[in-house]
Amino acid sequence: MNPEKPNPYPSGPPPAYSAQPSAAHTDVYPAYPVQSYPPPFVNSGYPPTTASGAYPPVSYGGAPYGGAPYPVTPYPTAAEAATGQSMPSKKGQSGQVFGPYLRYVNMDVGNRMWFGSILVLTSSPSPVTATVYSNLPGTSPLYVPSNVIDTHLQYTFHRIDLTLPMGDYPAMWTYSIDALSEQTFNFHVASVHDRNWRFAFYSCSGFSNSVSKEERERLGGVGALWKDVLSLHRENGKEFHVMLGGGDQIYGDPIWKELDGLKAWLQIKGKENRRNAPWTPELEFAVSSFYFNMYTSHFATPHLREALASIPSIFQIDDHDIFDGYGSYPEYLQHSQYFQNIGRIAWRFYLLFQQHTTMRLAALGGPHAREFISPNGQTFHFVKLLGPSVALFGPDTRSERTPMQILSPQSYNLLFQTLRTLPPTIKHVIAMLAVPIVYPRLKAPETLLTHFGKTKRSANNAVNEIGKGLGSVAGSAGRLLGKGTIDDVLGNVKKGLGKSGLMSGVISQFGEVDLLDDLIDHWTHPNHTPERTALITRLQAHASQTRTRISFISGDVHCAGVGRFFTPTNPTDPTLMYQFIASAIVNIPPPKGVLKMLHSSAKQLDFGNGVKEEMLDMFPKDVDGKTLKDQKLIGRRNWGVGCVVGDELHVVIRVEGTQTGVCVPFGPIVVPPVV
Repeated sequence: MNPEKPNPYPSGPPPAYSAQPSAAHTDVYPAYPVQSYPPPFVNSGYPPTTASGAYPPVSYGGAPYGGAPYPVTPYPTAAEAATGQSMPSKKGQSGQVFGPYLRYVNMDVGNRMWFGSILVLTSSPSPVTATVYSNLPGTSPLYVPSNVIDTHLQYTFHRIDLTLPMGDYPAMWTYSIDALSEQTFNFHVASVHDRNWRFAFYSCSGFSNSVSKEERERLGGVGALWKDVLSLHRENGKEFHVMLGGGDQIYGDPIWKELDGLKAWLQIKGKENRRNAPWTPELEFAVSSFYFNMYTSHFATPHLREALASIPSIFQIDDHDIFDGYGSYPEYLQHSQYFQNIGRIAWRFYLLFQQHTTMRLAALGGPHAREFISPNGQTFHFVKLLGPSVALFGPDTRSERTPMQILSPQSYNLLFQTLRTLPPTIKHVIAMLAVPIVYPRLKAPETLLTHFGKTKRSANNAVNEIGKGLGSVAGSAGRLLGKGTIDDVLGNVKKGLGKSGLMSGVISQFGEVDLLDDLIDHWTHPNHTPERTALITRLQAHASQTRTRISFISGDVHCAGVGRFFTPTNPTDPTLMYQFIASAIVNIPPPKGVLKMLHSSAKQLDFGNGVKEEMLDMFPKDVDGKTLKDQKLIGRRNWGVGCVVGDELHVVIRVEGTQTGVCVPFGPIVVPPVV
């Protein structure tokens, strides 16, 4: 480590945490209609923005420039919507209605209560009421009015807070929304002392820009594997109590191709000119409408919409929920007015659609008190209970991200302080990290070129294959072999790392030298190695001190796999930590050449202090029963299932088979408790 840059993530015991009274918090989203721009979203890992980044006051109401309300059309475009992959909103007593979207908040074992929320959007400002009742004898219906948490144009966001009793027996709850005539939805709540919670986990629930309309249709659209989720959920005894969305619930990348104002900004010459280009009312309106339309159309996709209404969700953010690579760009881009304002607006709609809240509400008390853990009012970590024996640990790995940092030291201290308050009944802590923390390292591009071929022609062919998944390799090829090679691969870079290629295209538009390193989002990137080491060390110390087993669930990389940390001399001691990767439930897998390259790098590594890390041979056979040579990662669409069996955690990866949307189970991997 460079002595001039001390490690801000000490691996020893965490410093004592002293809770300070929080200052008065002002919601960055004022009451609608907006009379002036709210402050930009500031990625707190960077130095504070200067006064030049302030917004000029403008007059901007619900209708654009004093005109009639803007007509909202579902995104993607009308031509894409015509494929049948997205559906219009429902018509109800309150006009046009989007939703319902069901969310799990937490549980209180001592008071035998289950907390959740329902989000409904209506084109009418009229109040909305939910009728909720269970199948248990002796219970009466609950009538729950909504709270208005925000508006966009003519649409009102209604949140219905659910506080339900947990009994000695599991219950199926049914709800209806008066805005949706004659429609009912069911969900399952475990008994208060039931350890056997079942959960689904997934990531990357959308298509990248590069996936053609024809390919999307061939794959059955967005809903193909969601049909498999619902099929399993409807089997008696296999119902899910919650589903965990590990990031990229939407793909915001098309914003750079669809909005003329952003395309024009990409053509501006000079870093300072781009950084200081002013934000305008037209952009505020266009970007807000883009994310609103993206969510309302995507969440209306067949099968996905049924899952969102009937399985309580827990969502984690990743870059594509904003746009590809957000947080990992150079400072002059990340702190430009355009990036900061797009980030602010994307966060607004992420909080609304995925977390049923706003920045102001998230900081308040009441039934959602301590739902979010934040050192700065702009970061949204969480720790939730999945029954009396499992806790879910959800760091927000995007809002504090820079090329040199994933989370701040303050966030780590606050999260570990919260973990230490978990009840002694907890046997398993599941860390929900959007990007895997155990994953194959990739060799240097020059080494890859040597590996794949020594002649210019063979190297070009190799790079063209690898470049479909790795922008960094394409960048090195440009240096070694000339501009022509880069031109051949720019359209398909980064798929092998769960990236769309947007970052590479944007960076090249800005005149950077070749491509921004596509690995910079990964925990295993050298920039993040000290932080990764410190996090693993602290988690293993926590596991040893509390006798809890730590596991990871992640997505992002568009393939499935299982890794682990372990001590060979004592393979079930507290250092054993499994990494489960389920990605993608919708998006396409990396090219075969990229998977082969990843397998060649998937060696057992020495983590330190006798601890090893490795990827497991999870897939000895393919979905058709044929033996696989490369058995650690599988390049097919997939999602995961977890369930608690006694004191063990059992995990299965369901992989799409030869028939579209029909999945084959692999596993279970049995995660033992710490004894």
